[in-house]
Amino acid sequence: MIEVSSNVRIYERNGEEFKTIDEIGVSSHTIFNDRVCLIWLDGSSVTVLAKDLIAAIQNATNTAK
Repeated sequence: MIEVSSNVRIYERNGEEFKTIDEIGVSSHTIFNDRVCLIWLDGSSVTVLAKDLIAAIQNATNTAK
């Protein structure tokens, strides 16, 4: 399986503007196509279902409708 990775820029931390340019990593799971790995600033990672992450983002950005 080919690994695919992307980065998401951090704009705020604890409600305050983030002073440095840091990113959270998002990469494909090495075994399961329906999961993604989120890599935090300290290098630790968590695995979540991609559909759950997509749904959470859509829900969180649906506040103005």
